Amino acid sequence: MKNNLVKFYITAFFFVCTLATFAQPGSGSDNGGIDDSGTSDTTPAAPIDDSVWILLAIGLVFAFLRFRAVYKQVSNS
Repeated sequence: MKNNLVKFYITAFFFVCTLATFAQPGSGSDNGGIDDSGTSDTTPAAPIDDSVWILLAIGLVFAFLRFRAVYKQVSNS
């Protein structure tokens, strides 16, 4: 149980940090909203959509290979 709880905390921490890292300031904010003068921010959007498909493909291949190995181990036992 303790091992599962540690894994959950690590995963939650990773997702929270990832969301904060990829966040962009609002459209009516300059300097990240610290001293808002109403002018728009010139920060370009983060291009994270380019790598999502690659990560998805790698994850699916890994899951397929892992489940196949587990299935072979169970069927041989």
